[in-house]
Amino acid sequence: MVNENKPILPTEKPIKSQMDKLIEPKKKPVEMQVENLLKDKYKKVGELTGEISSAGKPIYLTSEGEKVSEKSITIKYNNQWLNVPTIYEGYKVNEDTVRELLDKNLINPTSKHKTLEEAKNAAEKRSPTLIKNEEITSQMDKLMTPKEKPIDMKKDTSILEDKNFINYIKKAENKSLALGIKNKLQHESVEGGTDTIGFGHKLTSDEIKNNEVYGYKLNELTIEQAEDILKKDLEKTNNKLIKTYGDKYNNLDDRRKQMLIDFQFNVRNFSDDKVFPNFKKALFEGDEEKLAKEYKRGYYTKDKVFKSLARNKDFANQFFKLDKDK
Repeated sequence: MVNENKPILPTEKPIKSQMDKLIEPKKKPVEMQVENLLKDKYKKVGELTGEISSAGKPIYLTSEGEKVSEKSITIKYNNQWLNVPTIYEGYKVNEDTVRELLDKNLINPTSKHKTLEEAKNAAEKRSPTLIKNEEITSQMDKLMTPKEKPIDMKKDTSILEDKNFINYIKKAENKSLALGIKNKLQHESVEGGTDTIGFGHKLTSDEIKNNEVYGYKLNELTIEQAEDILKKDLEKTNNKLIKTYGDKYNNLDDRRKQMLIDFQFNVRNFSDDKVFPNFKKALFEGDEEKLAKEYKRGYYTKDKVFKSLARNKDFANQFFKLDKDK
């Protein structure tokens, strides 16, 4: 007969206690100070996997199925370019908090550089080495069943190298700048709010405060830099669509992928199921007739008057021209 009330002998250690020590080791005073600063301001980036990156950092699994450990950013700080992690004690922080932690000497950058280019090169070399299956060591292999491996999402970036598509986006977002008119590098957003720079990059409050976007100074912006900002924005957009729709997106033809990239990049809250639901349904189902009726975009002025976007005509010419030629 099993005695359910059997006491735990001194030589025995409860499995949960062993796991806790492995997953959440005793924190150092500095780590505790950082955690106290962040816990009321940020949410956890994900769940601990029990795995360690090649840099010795714990790896977290986000709600989107991505494994992360550092998520570094490149910033200019005290006349140097730094690569600095944004994940601390399981919390993903913004650039302002990174700077605050640096000011208080609570964190250290992973590298320091004289130029932005050097910093970016160092970051690109470091990033792929942090989380590799062959380099990850599991702390809990003998104590728990490992979680299922997240779905491996394909990241086909060839559609972002399509010059015809890029030129379409540039023209749709900022026709004057696409024609080389430099005084249109920054302009008021038609929907209000913060200004837009380059080709459709709506500034955030942090970017305005720091006078930088991806390391480029707003007051020194060039057309070439605006094109690079667009490239980075579209890469983020593509990754967002992969995370949102998975294989539903991956299995689309290039034309429909580019349609979604255009909408995701241009339409606020496009990932919301209630935003353009008929357009999304028609696109994923391949219903061309319905798709051609559901793509038109617009905005409301301050006086709540709906205005149709001029880009609707560009969109039709770009994506439905083959049907018109038949």
